[in-house]
Amino acid sequence: MVVVTDASGLVLHRVGDEWLKERAAEMNLVEGARYSEAADGTNGIGTALAADHAFQVFAFEHFNERHHEWVCSGAPVHDPVSGRDDRTDRPLEPLEDRASTEPGAA
Repeated sequence: MVVVTDASGLVLHRVGDEWLKERAAEMNLVEGARYSEAADGTNGIGTALAADHAFQVFAFEHFNERHHEWVCSGAPVHDPVSGRDDRTDRPLEPLEDRASTEPGAA
C-alpha cells in the first residue's frame, strides 16, 4: 500500500489492495488522520518528515504498539523549484508479508 500525506503528516490518499487498506484502517491509517511524530510518535511518515530524508521503521521500532506488526518506509517529496517538502510517499506492509516481498525471496 502507498500512502500520500502533506508536509504535516496529514493522510491525503491511500492506494493498494482493499484488504490491506482495511487492515491499515484498524490502526486509523485513513484519509484525514495525522501521522506526524508529534501526533503518533516514531513512524514511517512522521520520522521521514522530521528527518527530511527517507526512513524505514521496522515493527517494534514504531512508538505506537498498534503499528508493531507493520514495516513502514517514508520519503519526503520536495518541490523541484522551491525545494519545499510537499508530501511524503510511504509504502508499507504488514510484517507477516515482508518475506514474500524481499528481493530473492522464494
